[in-house]
Amino acid sequence: TVRDATSSDRFKGILLVAKDQSSQNILGNWPPIDSSVYVVSCDGTFSNGITQASSTTKSQIQATWTSPSTIAQGNIVIR
Repeated sequence: TVRDATSSDRFKGILLVAKDQSSQNILGNWPPIDSSVYVVSCDGTFSNGITQASSTTKSQIQATWTSPSTIAQGNIVIR
């Protein structure tokens, strides 16, 4: 779940991808959960990013990231 810092904050847009911190390669995928988010393809790989489905003001979105089946040790950053 992505939430604003305070209960009174709101946002209209978001784009999330998971990257290997050292290589900056985009990793994993984001299975669709509901109609509030769209799954997008970045770097030619299907469903490896997620964005909002509308520009209506919101205080949170929910999404699930699935790691790749094989992954080297290291840090993964979601941005």
